[in-house]
Amino acid sequence: MIVDRSGTLRKTQLDTNDTFVVDSGSQIFVWIGKQASAAERKGGLQYAQKYVADFHRPPYIPISRVLEGGESDGTSFSSVRQEK
Repeated sequence: MIVDRSGTLRKTQLDTNDTFVVDSGSQIFVWIGKQASAAERKGGLQYAQKYVADFHRPPYIPISRVLEGGESDGTSFSSVRQEK
């Protein structure tokens, strides 16, 4: 799990070999790269739940899974990205 609390997310920061937990403030996203290992793919939602607990986020905050390539414009996740 990779946590970046800088507030700005660039598409170039997302690595196809990894899984990322992205906190938009009102929603948590689990971004899963195409080349992420089976263990990372399987553990993505668990990473997000751990993030929610560790960073004292509300337990009712929505968690969504986003597969690499599925972050098209108009989706909630596309609004999180600041640069392409």
